[in-house]
Amino acid sequence: MKSKSFSIIDNGVTLKGDLCFEGQLIIKGVVSGVLRGETLVVAEGATVCADIQADSITVAGRLEGGVCAGNTIRVLASGTCSGRIICRNLTVDVGGVIDAEIVCAQTFDVPGSAILKIPLTG
Repeated sequence: MKSKSFSIIDNGVTLKGDLCFEGQLIIKGVVSGVLRGETLVVAEGATVCADIQADSITVAGRLEGGVCAGNTIRVLASGTCSGRIICRNLTVDVGGVIDAEIVCAQTFDVPGSAILKIPLTG
């Protein structure tokens, strides 16, 4: 069951390290490290350089790293995504940029499954 909670890393905040979250995390600042949780939103103007494992990811800013989404990754018109992407569904709006190795698979389990044992970077 998904949590209804949400958290914001606001504009002007820089965070480095490992972060586990429930519900929705909205990043407006700069984050690097490892992120694990349910729903991630990289807002316009935000920069995220991380290995990410989440059910759903929306990118309106800049995202770099290894990304594993149990369900969907959506890159909006203002978004840029580079690195390695593993997901079930990928949507790129007109103007969105993808520079990544992409694996879309319809049959893998959500976080904690064997697919997540595939190295996200490298």
